[in-house]
Amino acid sequence: MSRKTLKAQQNNMIQPAITAIPFRMLDRPNVKIVTDDSQLEAIHRLRFEILRKPHGLSLENAIFPEDHLASTVHIIAVNSQGLVGCATLLVPENESTIQLRGMAVASNAQGTGVGRLIVLESHVFARQIQKSLWCKARQSAIGFYQRQGWVTTGLPFEIPVFGPHIKMEWHPQ
Repeated sequence: MSRKTLKAQQNNMIQPAITAIPFRMLDRPNVKIVTDDSQLEAIHRLRFEILRKPHGLSLENAIFPEDHLASTVHIIAVNSQGLVGCATLLVPENESTIQLRGMAVASNAQGTGVGRLIVLESHVFARQIQKSLWCKARQSAIGFYQRQGWVTTGLPFEIPVFGPHIKMEWHPQ
């Protein structure tokens, strides 16, 4: 085998590995818990763009009454482009479960693992305070949550405007 042929084969072997790394992975987000109102405006905008605007709803529909409560926790994912993901945890004092709601990932970050990182951070938080999680999952998101260890409970139900949902739970082990 000539040196030129060997070099070409080596390049062919190396090239796919280099091009297989998606550029988006180079901008891995920082996922963190926010317990104050410092990120609420950005969270509301992202919820609106991903969860409300497609259904013809206004920005006001992306603002939850519980957003400002001291017991509410927001999980955000931020990269060089800004906020790319969020979820809200409603943490009632005298209950054993936390509601995860308002889970949203920016369109250009969907499918990159941002949602998974947010859900895993919610698991860490729930373990720390020894509580389980629950959510009303859109039918299209059931598989995503199942891959993160969540289970469906009960029967599917319809939420007007938003379509079919099902209650899902995650329990620390």
